[in-house]
Amino acid sequence: MVIVVQLVRHFSVRRFEWFMACALLWIGWALYQPADTFARSPSYDIMARWASEETWAYLLMGTGLLRIVVLVINGVVLRRCAEIRAALGVWSFSIAMMMAIGFHSAPVEGSMLAYLVTLMALFELSNVWTAFLDAHDRRVARQHAHDTR
Repeated sequence: MVIVVQLVRHFSVRRFEWFMACALLWIGWALYQPADTFARSPSYDIMARWASEETWAYLLMGTGLLRIVVLVINGVVLRRCAEIRAALGVWSFSIAMMMAIGFHSAPVEGSMLAYLVTLMALFELSNVWTAFLDAHDRRVARQHAHDTR
């Protein structure tokens, strides 16, 4: 019960982190399915040059799952995961930007997915900022507690 209460308490601040973790997991799962997604559309040409569809699937699912684990642990088991959350945010931002560059560079025009992935990258920047603020607030609170002794 304590875990659920802590997750609910932190959810409003970390909702974009949860969203991005689930989105990465879902996109990775979609790429993992037997249908050859990369072969269906030229939008994936650049991504296919960088890595295989299976590699992208594992990368996205692994990152999404790792973020979910860190979000569950953060604030419940360990109180000091803001830096880990920030690092994962930078990593996820890099992945989202690679996908966005791939979709925006595609010979097919008007792919809505390109804009959605760019929006995901912007969400990641917001997540990194929030994690750094959490780390800063924790340091200030610790310093304040030390100064008042």
